[in-house]
Amino acid sequence: MAEIATFTCSNEQCRLTLRLARDFPLWNESRTTILRYRSETFCTTCNKTTEYIDGACIVCADKVTAENLGRACPRCAKGAFAMPHLSVL
Repeated sequence: MAEIATFTCSNEQCRLTLRLARDFPLWNESRTTILRYRSETFCTTCNKTTEYIDGACIVCADKVTAENLGRACPRCAKGAFAMPHLSVL
């Protein structure tokens, strides 16, 4: 089941917000067949939201963690990510 999670930094002055998808379907052009499922996370090496396959970032091939809840904010380093909203599709 596809999920879209919204993570927000707990630091009131930063408030960095990330929207990350998990098991989100990617369709072919005619929208008849699902080609694959896409999952995203925030890569601390690339410093951006990237897709990951088998626990590695597809941009830099560095190991990434899929769990972002409670993780330190990459922008301010004072806050931690909280999940105020989760959409299950």
